Amino acid sequence: MEPSDSTIYAVCIPGEKVRYTARSRIVPIMGGACRLKDSERAWLRSEGYQFDDEDAFLSPLNERWGELTCIHWMINNAKEPNIGNAQYRRNWIEPEDQWYEEDTLYVPEVAEFSCSLEEQFHGGHKDFDAPAITRELAATGDWLFSMEENEAIWAQNRFIGCNMARGSSQNYKQFMTVLFNALLPIWNKHEKQFMKINGYDKRALAFIAERIITGMVFYRDRILPGMKIATAPIGFIS
Repeated sequence: MEPSDSTIYAVCIPGEKVRYTARSRIVPIMGGACRLKDSERAWLRSEGYQFDDEDAFLSPLNERWGELTCIHWMINNAKEPNIGNAQYRRNWIEPEDQWYEEDTLYVPEVAEFSCSLEEQFHGGHKDFDAPAITRELAATGDWLFSMEENEAIWAQNRFIGCNMARGSSQNYKQFMTVLFNALLPIWNKHEKQFMKINGYDKRALAFIAERIITGMVFYRDRILPGMKIATAPIGFIS
């Protein structure tokens, strides 16, 4: 697959442009676009932007869902055969001597903590209890992970962050649809609590999504049978 065959939607926020170039085609997409003035939208459109509130409905929740509102737009609107998402300052590091395989979905490289994923979560997030929230759902027997799987995810020390993926449109949309189907019951049950959170933790859904993606990759043979998933490095432009 040639670099030009891959389209990466880079999530932006007002006042911030994409801070990198790539051999892939980069399309900026504005998160929380529902708050733009008409003049701002017109200028951004002339610069090649897409908007998460056009033919999609999660844009008003961008402050709570983060880049997920743009991923939702991609699920419903991206037409290119090979797609992915990034952020305005977080990019895929593209290989020099080889390229991504067309039949593989790529997610960011795995980080390994010196403690369990549950301990790491509680060390960084104080305003909501994601392990307890997922246990509540797993206990119903009608959620993405069983109780045993959910406990195993929180007990191990590996983590896939940033809510990023890239690959064929079919694989990408299938993967992200599974993620959204797991997130919606959480939002529906805890929306009032999440809407009261301010500061760093107000993007609670985005932080929970990273842990769900981690579990999806670990249990991919059951959840996404036949889908080839690999990891690839990402960078951060300060």
